[in-house]
Amino acid sequence: MLEADRRLGRVFARLPTELTEAYELERDLTGETDLRRWCWVPGWVGSSQDEDLLIMSDANVAPLLDEAREGCTKRDYVLKIVEHHARDSAHHALWDGAKHLPDVLARCRSWAPAARAARAEGLYDMRTR
Repeated sequence: MLEADRRLGRVFARLPTELTEAYELERDLTGETDLRRWCWVPGWVGSSQDEDLLIMSDANVAPLLDEAREGCTKRDYVLKIVEHHARDSAHHALWDGAKHLPDVLARCRSWAPAARAARAEGLYDMRTR
């Protein structure tokens, strides 16, 4: 199903905005398949204006970077979500007395190969510093 979702997303991306602006995927994400599909279709997660916060988690980084690598229609937004998550993770570790900061930074660095594969050089550079 995923490749069909990608093809459909590419079709939507080529259509004039006035034809697709009313098309929304307003549902909760129930798993990785929904997350990957969301990367390709217009619309929000559920009715939340804070969908980026709903999507931010370590478990979602790899699928998000995979879809960015494939050129998903929300590529820039997806990469911003991953970057925001990494930054917030480090920030929270600092607020927690920094005892877990080395682990958090190592986890963020582990995302660097996927970021490079997604051609997200700015994200890759930030992860390896």
